[in-house]
Amino acid sequence: MKFIINILTLPFYLAIYLRNYLFDIGLIKQHKTKAKVISVGNLSVGGTGKTPFTIWLVDYLKSLNKSIVVIGRPYKRDNESSVIVSDGNLINEDTEVSGDEMVLIAQKANVPVVANKRKWKAALKADKELNPDIIIVDDGFQHRYLMRDLDIVLITKESIKRPYLLPFGRLREPLTNFKRAHIIGFKNEDFSEEFVGLNKFFISKEVNNKSILDSNGTVIDDIPEKIALVSSIANNKSFHYSVKEYGIEVIKSFDFSDHYSYGESDIERIISVMKNKDICHLGTTSKDFVKLKSFISYFYNNDLKLLVFERETKIIQNLELLKKAINESIN
Repeated sequence: MKFIINILTLPFYLAIYLRNYLFDIGLIKQHKTKAKVISVGNLSVGGTGKTPFTIWLVDYLKSLNKSIVVIGRPYKRDNESSVIVSDGNLINEDTEVSGDEMVLIAQKANVPVVANKRKWKAALKADKELNPDIIIVDDGFQHRYLMRDLDIVLITKESIKRPYLLPFGRLREPLTNFKRAHIIGFKNEDFSEEFVGLNKFFISKEVNNKSILDSNGTVIDDIPEKIALVSSIANNKSFHYSVKEYGIEVIKSFDFSDHYSYGESDIERIISVMKNKDICHLGTTSKDFVKLKSFISYFYNNDLKLLVFERETKIIQNLELLKKAINESIN
């Protein structure tokens, strides 16, 4: 079976190899900024905890008194103009324009955020107009058009156990390409022998519940006994498990594809099911809340409460090694 999959993915593998080779020998142009560039990326599609880690990274760099801009890609945006998601104060919370992850980073990190489907264009715009010390590229490992000073790659156990390229697996490029990274982050302590001897650090599992907030951002003390959940992240099941760790009974879950754009009909269906099942609380993720926020009145008018389960990244091993790699790249 593994042999067959490898044969079927051979054209994809060759295309990836050729692309990287052309970058390596300089035949494809790379753009350079005045600011130092740190990329936070992965080898697979979705679900590695890039966004919580990017927020952690911003907080750390702030502690060093660095000015920072985060750049990324607005989902479902076809034109190539850059979007100022946040200037550090005002935030464009229209997720159809800015992208859900970019809005979340702007809200949580409180730094300027610029989005463009071609991230190097966002970087050049940020470099010229905002003059930051450091540019952080969200999901930037495969975006080699932009030169970077540090490549941080997050790898999951799922990618290691099933190391197949798309569409048979989750890998965007072969697992061995992690060698292009400067330092690698793993969830918990999951890694294989091929990573021995490399710079690596370990983070807590992606879903690390920090607190439960109501829709006004206030931490709640009275945790409900039962709840419905709605999420549109890469791994909805991981969100389910994290909520259950509170001892809350999950009566119903509404699972959507990653970056799903909620519509009025979705909200009305969710409310109808909740009322039929006599559920008063709907739990969601921080990333989903930026999209559900515009429907708050629907829930209030039906006496339903929307709760947000916060996530955070915690470095549980080799924190000093990670800080050393960051410090050396920006000095």
